[in-house]
Amino acid sequence: GGNANGSANQGAGGTAYGNGSESGSSGGNISSLGGGTRAVGGRGGGQLTLIARNITITGVLSADGEDGEDGATLSNGSGPGNHGAGGGSGGGILLQAQQLSVTQWGEVTALGGDGGDGSAAQASATGGWGPNNAGGHGGGGGGGGRIAIITRANGYSNQGTVSLAPGSGGSGGAGSGTGSAGSAGTNGTAGVITTSTFAGWGSSSAGAPWPSSGTLTVAGTTLNMQGNHSYNTVH
Repeated sequence: GGNANGSANQGAGGTAYGNGSESGSSGGNISSLGGGTRAVGGRGGGQLTLIARNITITGVLSADGEDGEDGATLSNGSGPGNHGAGGGSGGGILLQAQQLSVTQWGEVTALGGDGGDGSAAQASATGGWGPNNAGGHGGGGGGGGRIAIITRANGYSNQGTVSLAPGSGGSGGAGSGTGSAGSAGTNGTAGVITTSTFAGWGSSSAGAPWPSSGTLTVAGTTLNMQGNHSYNTVH
């Protein structure tokens, strides 16, 4: 996932990794000097495996990373802004079928979560931190995940949306007085999609990994795997 932005050079976005069979990683947290957590990093996307003779997607399959929390707003007094947490990275999706069709309404995504925004500083005319305080830095965006598609030759058709876009870095908070504004976190890196072919299972079910008809349709629904969970089905 994206890094938490404890200083101006620590809000780097997360990178893509894995081969589609792993869950995404969580974004970095922001901790206080006393050991408490001030902003929680977004959870990484889960891992989703679907295997069937034929797969048609008209709904949504997602293994998106969650957004990092914004930096905590100062409740009273004065001081510098708090930093935003990092976004979770996209998870992994593995789809294997002889024929795979993503219709114009279908979506398959493993997006990176956005980094949290830094909060604004607060000034005090007397005492405390004084009038000039820096704003909190933004957290880094999570990297996009991995999608692996395995079909027979010419068996993959996509008229919908297949996306592994990275999360955006959070914005920096405003400074008070002559204090500097916080730095924005950097964006994550885009995920990776791989397509490959296999010989298929032939016209009979002999040797095929499914117990039934072998046709799986994801229609008008959302199958969302977040929080590092896994879902595997052979249909």
